[in-house]
Amino acid sequence: MGEALAIREALLHAVSLNLPNICVLTDSQVLARAISTRRRLPELHGVLADIDDLAFSPTSPLNLSFCLHFR
Repeated sequence: MGEALAIREALLHAVSLNLPNICVLTDSQVLARAISTRRRLPELHGVLADIDDLAFSPTSPLNLSFCLHFR
């Protein structure tokens, strides 16, 4: 949940700064896959819906990509 909230905040910040391209670094393959496939996980439904709206709506100014980073 914490990582999903951080991604949502990063996307909101990118939109506020008019940044068109953003690469999200995460070590959560499950979260990255859920966002990129637009799949809703029950425990993260609300946050993933917000991320989906920010990243993939037709009017979104963002071009989102994911970079998985494993430690």
